[in-house]
Amino acid sequence: MQELQASFPGFAGVPTWTAVADDPPDLVGVSQDGQVGLELVEWLDGEQMGSAQARKTYREKLWELIAGGWNTAYQPSYLSSAVVCPRWGIKIANSDRSGLRTEFWRFMEEVDHTWLTNPERVGSDLVADHRAHPILSKYVETILLRGGEQSWKKHGFCWIDIENDGGAFDPSDVIRTLKQAIEKKIDLYSNPVSETLLKAKKLDQLELLLHGGFNLYAYNTPRGHLSFSEIAAAGAVFYAGLPAARRLFDRIWIFNSLNPACDLNEMVGLPREMGRLRWLAELWPRYCIDPRSTG
Repeated sequence: MQELQASFPGFAGVPTWTAVADDPPDLVGVSQDGQVGLELVEWLDGEQMGSAQARKTYREKLWELIAGGWNTAYQPSYLSSAVVCPRWGIKIANSDRSGLRTEFWRFMEEVDHTWLTNPERVGSDLVADHRAHPILSKYVETILLRGGEQSWKKHGFCWIDIENDGGAFDPSDVIRTLKQAIEKKIDLYSNPVSETLLKAKKLDQLELLLHGGFNLYAYNTPRGHLSFSEIAAAGAVFYAGLPAARRLFDRIWIFNSLNPACDLNEMVGLPREMGRLRWLAELWPRYCIDPRSTG
């Protein structure tokens, strides 16, 4: 809410929102329409997030095991980057931890020493054969290597990375996730306990705010070619098409925010604020994008 109120002061015509102890709703405020209740829901696929976070944890542990203390290990003369592609889902045995690190660095040294004469290298790229190292092969599918300018020596960042999530995806998943978030809150407000609590608040207006941010960006299916306005418009059509008895919210909003990696931007010569996102739209009863939206 702090990012929302800072970027869009007076959101929903309410100057100040107050948290509610016995929700629903999550927040209440006063607008020219009277007492307003605001329910919050994160625009997020929890199942996708769980799987992505598990991979993130594995990725971090693997990086720490093989690349931790990289600046005191072998310093290559030709390699500019190495992307390690794990055999996902294979737990690293404690008895293999030391050997895995030893074999990784031995392999990096071998490749670097033969970089200029390696017949399998294509330009500055190489997918080197590491099958001679049994422990490394057990946990690593491939290692994508690149030569050329060694920016890591100038800027001090690690030249070794672990493969990020990628591959084919369906951008319509983000719309499905948006619809599920709306239905989740409709179901919540449709049970007798919630209805009783809500009536006791004597609200004049009930609103829903769907919000996304880093978790949506990092752990859910990318939106691909879809713009935020197209996604929001699909959500508006979905809510309008529900039976009247299911349209429990007088107004629905969608807010998405993302903070830039300022220091990294500056390091690679980009504006510090590049990548900042503050986007707000009303989905119901009228579809419109707040003109103060950026990014």
